[in-house]
Amino acid sequence: MKKDLTSKMAKSLKIALAALLAAAVAEGLGLQYATTAGIITILSIQGTKLETFQTAGKRALAFLCALVLAWVCYETAGYNVWAFGVFLFLFVLLCLLMNWQEAIAMDSVLASHFLGQGAFFPLLGNEVLLFVVGTGFGILVNLHLRSRRERFTLVSDQVDGQIKEILGDMACCLAQDETGEVQYHAAPQVTDDPEEEHPKEKGSKEEHPEEKCSGEECLKEEHPKEKYPKEEHPKEKYPKEEHPEEKCSKEEHPEEKYPKEECSKDGCRRRDIRDGLIPRTGDPGEEESSFDKLREALRQAENCAVANYGNAPFSRDTYELDYVRMRQQQAVILQAVYDNIRGISYLPKQAGQVAGLLEQIRQEYHRHNNVEGLLEQLWVLLGDMQTQPLPRSREEFEARAVLFYILKQLEELLEIKKGFIQARQRAHSPVREAEAGKERL
Repeated sequence: MKKDLTSKMAKSLKIALAALLAAAVAEGLGLQYATTAGIITILSIQGTKLETFQTAGKRALAFLCALVLAWVCYETAGYNVWAFGVFLFLFVLLCLLMNWQEAIAMDSVLASHFLGQGAFFPLLGNEVLLFVVGTGFGILVNLHLRSRRERFTLVSDQVDGQIKEILGDMACCLAQDETGEVQYHAAPQVTDDPEEEHPKEKGSKEEHPEEKCSGEECLKEEHPKEKYPKEEHPKEKYPKEEHPEEKCSKEEHPEEKYPKEECSKDGCRRRDIRDGLIPRTGDPGEEESSFDKLREALRQAENCAVANYGNAPFSRDTYELDYVRMRQQQAVILQAVYDNIRGISYLPKQAGQVAGLLEQIRQEYHRHNNVEGLLEQLWVLLGDMQTQPLPRSREEFEARAVLFYILKQLEELLEIKKGFIQARQRAHSPVREAEAGKERL
């Protein structure tokens, strides 16, 4: 707050001093309506050098047109209010058609001086000098503006840090099991041997040696006491009848259709992540979400990039603007990925593999990383998911479909960064801070 107030006070002082100097110079030159030069200076000061030069050029063209229209109107209809009204109509219409709106007020004031003088050519030199002095001081005041590269580096690092935090949070959401412990799974290696994909099936017969025997005699010899196991314990013959309140327990709680024991046996975990680590944006009374912070950081980075571009009118490098646009596109995809994660209520074992990829992206997230290695890992994971056994339940099928779609979204996210790096390499920009190739943290 204090820094912002100081900046505004400095800008106000700069504008006031520039207007005062312009009026003083005009008065020193013996010009009539000298204070008008100070007003022109105030109207000429813009936020950046580029805007100042562009505004000055438009106003110069508009000023020439205003002189011609004023001469025609005054010489035709006389130096009266009606002639001035006709001039305003024609000049405002011209400015609107040519997108010179910023010149309407200034040139209208200059044209009114001819009306007060009752003559055109005796006052023509005075008006031209007022315009030159006022616009000149407006340009001189903004010549000190410089691109703030260090400011952009700071705010862009905040953007990158916020994106890394979001990636880490989403990885934790997918990697946590029912105990709350985070478990990441690395992307599997692609193999051509189908037997290695199901090692348990290979030795399934050895797990039950009693099946080697055939016939009733073999069964009797191996289990002579278990011939009629239920008769020896009559009290347990109908255990469910003795506790009828437990008969419909599963029906009363349909969410227990897939208990933890079954999930652990199949390599799946069950967890409700709809109340995940990242707060839902827009909910009343809720703390600011990670995406709200990211959007604010992107807004600051965009403003800084636009200001830096405007303060370097002779440099046409668009690195900062392109970088912000790239991060904005990635932020949209991250929001979509997060929404998909929030919709998953059943976590199959593939969720840990996707979480591992998200964590890998977070660790290698850097502005100079060409993401080729990450894309290769993602493609391996996509290929492995396509060769895995089919889901055993509808819930697992839906969860794995969402995870597959998330991987495709992450592929798009990485392709955006890869395209940005390739574009910068083709442009051979001098502000590119790293050489081509893979660069990791």
